[in-house]
Parts: sequence; structure tokens; C-alpha cells
Amino acid sequence: MCDKSFGKCVFSFVVGGLTGAVLAMLYAPGEGAQTRENIKNYAKEKKDAAIKKRDEAVSNIKILSSKLADYTLNLIEDGKGMLQSEKEKLSTLIKETKDEIKKESDKLQDAESEEKSV
Repeated sequence: MCDKSFGKCVFSFVVGGLTGAVLAMLYAPGEGAQTRENIKNYAKEKKDAAIKKRDEAVSNIKILSSKLADYTLNLIEDGKGMLQSEKEKLSTLIKETKDEIKKESDKLQDAESEEKSV
């Protein structure tokens, strides 16, 4: 587009930039200071909103991690209770089995003693 003259190309670019700057000033919603203040306030509002969302997220994470810790501790306690209950059942079963074996052993010994006496 600017093949013929570099100077004409630069001139066109500068004129376009100046035209855009003039149009921006004519159509700006307020004075420069007011526009900067509006931009500053908008940025501050968005920053404050982001900080608030971050704080809410951190708070929610703390609450959820606390609930998870409580749930995990409850599961561990329930598991310990179940383990103790099963341990007691197994212990009782072993004792009963030993008693039965002892009774049967005693019966066999008595039977052998009777056979020897006869």
C-alpha cells in the first residue's frame, strides 16, 4: 500500500493517529481527569470484588477441610469400634472352641481310661 514512498506512508500513519486522538477527545464521556478517576474507581471496585471472592473461597475451603477432617475422624473411630467388636467376637469364638476341644479331649481321655480299666 505504501510502496511508492515511505514518507507518504509515515505521513498517512501520523494523520490517522492524530485524527483518532481528536475523535477520542471529542467523543470522550468526560474530561481526562474525570475519565481517569472513573477508570481508577472501576478498577478498585473490581479489585475489591476479587479480594472478597478470594476471601469467601478461602473461608469455604477452611470450612470444607474442617468438615472433611471431622468426617475422617468419625470414620476412623467407627472403624476402631468395629475392629474392637470383631476382635472381641473372635476372642470369644476362640475361647469357646478351646473349651469344646478341652471337653472332647477330656471325654477321649476318660474313654481311654475306662477301656484300660476293663
